[in-house]
Amino acid sequence: MRAGGRVGALVVALATLGCADRTAILLTIDSSLRVPEDVDGLEVEVTGLESGGVLERSLALETPFPHSFSVLPGDDPSEQVRVTVTATRGGDPVVRRVLVTSFRSGAEVQLPVELFAACAGIECAVGIDCVSGRCTNDAPAVTGTGDAGPPGCEADEECDDGDPCNGREECEGGSCVSTGVPDCDDGVACTADGCEGGACTHVPDDSLCAVGDACDAAHGCGGRECGGDGDCDDGRACNGLERCVDGTCRTDPEPECDDGVTCTVDRCDEATGGCVSETSDAICDDGLFCNGAETCDPAGGCSPGSAPGCDDGDACTDDFCSNMAAACVHQTRDVDGDGFGDAACAESGGVPATDCNDRSGSIHPGAPEACDGTDQDCDGSVDEGCGAGCDEACPEAATVTLPGGRQTPTASGGAYTGSCGGAGAEAVLSFTLTVTSDVFVTTHGSGVDTVLYVRSCRCAGSELACNDDADGRETSVLRLTSVAPGTYNVFADTEASMSVPLQVDLYATPTAGTADRCGRALALPPSISGNTCGAASDQGGGCEGGSDLEGPDHVYYFVVDGSAPRTVTLDTCTGCTRFDTTLDVRATCTGSGSRVACAAEGCRSTCAGGPPRLATLTRDLSPGLYYVFVDGPAGECGDYTLTATGL
Repeated sequence: MRAGGRVGALVVALATLGCADRTAILLTIDSSLRVPEDVDGLEVEVTGLESGGVLERSLALETPFPHSFSVLPGDDPSEQVRVTVTATRGGDPVVRRVLVTSFRSGAEVQLPVELFAACAGIECAVGIDCVSGRCTNDAPAVTGTGDAGPPGCEADEECDDGDPCNGREECEGGSCVSTGVPDCDDGVACTADGCEGGACTHVPDDSLCAVGDACDAAHGCGGRECGGDGDCDDGRACNGLERCVDGTCRTDPEPECDDGVTCTVDRCDEATGGCVSETSDAICDDGLFCNGAETCDPAGGCSPGSAPGCDDGDACTDDFCSNMAAACVHQTRDVDGDGFGDAACAESGGVPATDCNDRSGSIHPGAPEACDGTDQDCDGSVDEGCGAGCDEACPEAATVTLPGGRQTPTASGGAYTGSCGGAGAEAVLSFTLTVTSDVFVTTHGSGVDTVLYVRSCRCAGSELACNDDADGRETSVLRLTSVAPGTYNVFADTEASMSVPLQVDLYATPTAGTADRCGRALALPPSISGNTCGAASDQGGGCEGGSDLEGPDHVYYFVVDGSAPRTVTLDTCTGCTRFDTTLDVRATCTGSGSRVACAAEGCRSTCAGGPPRLATLTRDLSPGLYYVFVDGPAGECGDYTLTATGL
């Protein structure tokens, strides 16, 4: 099990056992609890005690214990941290451990975390550890072991965290340890004893006395003898009014301070002598920039904000609001949606202003000529390379039925060469478009150095595009947008004469949307953000947990390299969104039987009011080419951030 991410000043990253040449804490979590009968998930929280940085991860368990994590520091390579590990089942806590340790600059600290079966169902106070079936403060500090020797503390003051209520920290043998919380027991049975602001507190609780009796903070149940109310008043307004009744002090219930307004924080304040209610705009904030900033009205509760006005008054820009960017976005006007803005406009928002016809998605710079008397590629020439038309057959080509799929031709012979290479053996595939389409072709998954090129009409027709190496590999990728109707030949070529089987994925889908179709699959980086609204729905059906996959989706491809399976984690846990995402991993981009894994839950949205479930998925994947769809329920769409680790 592995996880990755950054919160505050801490990082959880992939780790390899025995890697002690860098600063890190290696958590090894073990337990006799069974997976998934007893527990099926882990929640890990790491808190920097000086920086205040907090890292939280919720992960599904699929294999038995032990499991390992590596935690990397932020700016301080010797910071002390508190590690809380909670094993869960069905989202409910089962057992929790709370440990404190420190980074050691230049060394990997080994921190074993034993989840005791005897602690199952025992709920300790926040920050208190459960060991062998009991809650304890005796030894919450665990230094761990590592190559750098004991952590560097020489005096007690180096360990003091400034909070007397969690015990006094001392330096023993070069390690910080806690002496336990202070003893605040006042010996009065009906007072609730605690610690606040570094001092012991003792609050009378009448419920601990007989019915009708009152608890006196000094004398306990039975009250005190009195001659008037003044003898009973303890000078505090928030613990109930003390009165003298029949010669005995009695205390009224504590004041009820709830004003009924959901966005106010209500409390009794001794300084003002009564209840106070403070408005909190943060309670109303739904985390979405584009519907304005919500505020709290002390009389009426939460009030909606005003949506920002994104119209910049320029007819040459497309204006919209992005919750992900938390800003208005202004891009070059692109009426036909082909990714090239109108040449009559100025470039804006990263969209080039080079389209010679912004009313047709099949006409833009780089588009293939369709031999129809129109300048499709905006270079000022018409039908260049078309010759006399498609009057020559390509007998070597195998026909691909669209929308396409995975092909396994054998490269042999060597009659053709592309503009970017390919003097060796080749395999030829042919496909015919009846409507303007996006076309995606790749040889990722082939075991040899390849070159890809596409020609129109004939084996020796005009070349649309050529690629030698892509994505840092010796195999190739071509992404052709808005290809006009017609017949095309794909050459999967090699650099040397041989006879070798190849793997060619070829998909064509009618032009629509941006990067949301199998014909325009994008390479998956370590992290990418997007919005599925307006995209097409390429895949359907259902996923685990009963969730459906009928919403609009985006598709990405990725490659697992090497000769052995690798542990890959994909998640949409980052960022504030209301979109309930699902992740669907497939061996091929089309075909209902190609699913490898599907997940609809695993983590929560980080914004107030967000969906209770976002998707995280960890699998051991064999070497090869895969596709992942960011999907969701029918009728739902929105922002997402997709993160990949292990590739």
